[in-house]
Amino acid sequence: MDKSILDEHTTNFPSLLRRCQANFIDRMITYAIMGALLYLVAEINNDNWPLKISAILLALSYEPLMVSTFRRTIGQRITGITVVSLTVDQKISLLNSYTRFGLGLILGWVSFLAIHSNNERRALNDLVTDTVLVL
Repeated sequence: MDKSILDEHTTNFPSLLRRCQANFIDRMITYAIMGALLYLVAEINNDNWPLKISAILLALSYEPLMVSTFRRTIGQRITGITVVSLTVDQKISLLNSYTRFGLGLILGWVSFLAIHSNNERRALNDLVTDTVLVL
């Protein structure tokens, strides 16, 4: 890990509980966005499956877009968490953010098993995308 990138941040890493709290808040926001978009789609044309799929994909883009733009989601902001790239001293790329999010979705809670196996409490999706969460 490149310590110089982390120097501008505290070296406190969020606990599993704090990560779960942020994740819960963000899932509720994602579901609310998804519900609102699907309601709008139903009002426009309830039989349009491509439009429904687009609405779901747009709602699922909440986290990757927030992380690549602001380094955190609303849930992470509330819990004091920031996502930091270990390879570049800037925000993570949109592609890396989608990869991180997708792996987190696919692996689910299994991704969190790695948190207790490294000093930076990095989940599997963080290890693969060279990111770390800091307080």
